[in-house]
Amino acid sequence: MQDSVSPTPTSLVSALAVALAVACGGTQPTEDDKPVAPPTPQQVVSSAKNVLDRYQQGYVVLSAEALQPIYIEGLDVVVTVQGKSYRGWSQVEAYLRDLFARAETIRIDFANVSVVALGNDAAEVTADLTREIKEGATMVKETGVLSLTLSRIDREWLIRTEHFSYGLR
Repeated sequence: MQDSVSPTPTSLVSALAVALAVACGGTQPTEDDKPVAPPTPQQVVSSAKNVLDRYQQGYVVLSAEALQPIYIEGLDVVVTVQGKSYRGWSQVEAYLRDLFARAETIRIDFANVSVVALGNDAAEVTADLTREIKEGATMVKETGVLSLTLSRIDREWLIRTEHFSYGLR
């Protein structure tokens, strides 16, 4: 006489899962199978670099008024510099006016600029930034990373968040 073994519900589910995986081409994804983000459109890159140019010009001429048009209005803008945050245009403007009142000259240089689209209406910009601020006989050179989150409002790309921090020393 032969012993008969009845399949358990768990073994039936396991067998069904294996059969479905094999039938559906159930192989492990390879590097080639992983989704690839589309490249950032050139128009977004150009618009972001235009914002950086206007940012640089505003600092060179020491003008909060020149910078205002590239920032989101109201409370939706946040600027963080070395751990201190300024929320809303009125606080950002006060920070800029104080900085510009003390500075005789400011020079800004960007390197390694990277622009990544975050959907159709947002982008992240990162760049190595060197900023030289001359106050009287003192020249302060700040080197670090600038990060900007841009939002497209109507047809304009505007700064929603800005963060600058010094590099490691």
